[in-house]
Amino acid sequence: MKRFLFVLVVMVFSFFSVLAEGSKYDFELYTFDTSLYSTEKVRNEPDTKILVVDFFALYCEPCKKALPNWEKFYQKNKDKGFKFVIVAIPGEGDRASEQNKLTEFFKKSGYSFPVVFDKYMLVGKKYGVVDKNRSANVPTVFVIDKKGKIVAKESDHKKLLKKIEKML
Repeated sequence: MKRFLFVLVVMVFSFFSVLAEGSKYDFELYTFDTSLYSTEKVRNEPDTKILVVDFFALYCEPCKKALPNWEKFYQKNKDKGFKFVIVAIPGEGDRASEQNKLTEFFKKSGYSFPVVFDKYMLVGKKYGVVDKNRSANVPTVFVIDKKGKIVAKESDHKKLLKKIEKML
C-alpha cells in the first residue's frame, strides 16, 4: 500500500510539473496551410528571445496598415531571436467564409511570417482581446518572453517596435 501511494504521488507530481512547464498564454492553432503552430515550441527554440503575438481582423484598418512594417521588422530581426505570429480572428460572417477571406488576403499579400486562424476566438478570449459577445479589441499586440510571460502589450505597433528593438 505504501508503495502504491508513493507511485501515485510521484505520478501526480510529474503530471503537474509537466503542466507547469508551459505558459498560460501558450496556444496551438493551425496556419492557413494546415501546419500546427505552437507558441510553446517556438518559445523553447534555442534562438528565441521574444515572441510577438499580433491579433488581426480584416475589418481592422490599423491592423492591415501595420503588416508591411511587421514584415520589414521580421525580415530584419528574425535571425536575432525575434519570433512573430499573426492571430487572425473572424469577422461577423460565418467562420468558413471568414477563413476563406483571410486565407485569400494573406496568400495575396506574400508576407513571410506565420499566420494562424483563431476560428472560435478561444485564443483571443484567453488573451482578453475578445469578449463574450465575440467583439474584438484590435489591434492588440503582445510581447512574450522566453518563459511565457507577457512583457509588453500595445495597440500602437510603432511604439511597440521601438520597445522590441531595445529587447533584442
